[in-house]
Amino acid sequence: MTQKYNLISFGIMMTVWWIGSLIFPPLVVPSIKMVGISMMRILSSASLRFQIILTLERLLISLFFGNCFGFLIGYCAGVNVTFRKLVKPMIALLQVTPPVALLIIAIMWFGFNGKPAIVIAVFAILPTIEISVQEGILHINPQLIQMGKTFKLSRELIFKNIVLPSLAPHIASGWKISLGIACKTVVMGEVLTTSTGIGGNISDARLNLEPESVIAWTIITIILFYCIDLFVKKLLKKGVN
Repeated sequence: MTQKYNLISFGIMMTVWWIGSLIFPPLVVPSIKMVGISMMRILSSASLRFQIILTLERLLISLFFGNCFGFLIGYCAGVNVTFRKLVKPMIALLQVTPPVALLIIAIMWFGFNGKPAIVIAVFAILPTIEISVQEGILHINPQLIQMGKTFKLSRELIFKNIVLPSLAPHIASGWKISLGIACKTVVMGEVLTTSTGIGGNISDARLNLEPESVIAWTIITIILFYCIDLFVKKLLKKGVN
């Protein structure tokens, strides 16, 4: 049933796009065919495929550090009241700080080489994961923990069999949001700090007035999002089984 509605939604978007391309000039709304040709050009070029790999590398690095730091801080905040009160204003500050402000600072630290894109993505992801894990810890049923202690389970077994399953829904929702944030933030960082990666090529397409290339690179970013999400879901499912 979900696939049915996904197809209907996709069909509606493609129809609106097609109608828009008939009404507006190609410089405003390029046709589906033009975007398709641009995507084929990108995917058939070894140098352009390498640009996708560069963005993927930056994306995976930011996801790794953002999720690891977010999980660690969130877990500590969930189990320790004092630590939770200490990090609360810091997390709130990160939530409202404009990514562009962090980007400028990161450029001062690392220069125009793509690294600032990773830095701002890590800081953008961290609050989402931290809050998700912290809320998951706070909503664990204390009776389950007590039952584990009653049966004299080790801390490792309590964590594996009680804590992690209770955290799973919160981590899953936090992961979905953080992945979307990371994709957008890394590409935005590339647009503003480097001429490489998907963002760098979007910037070049803008300068060359090639809206079809901008849309093609955007679609590739969306595909990366779903590929990473699907891979992680299958990995987690295999781990559970």
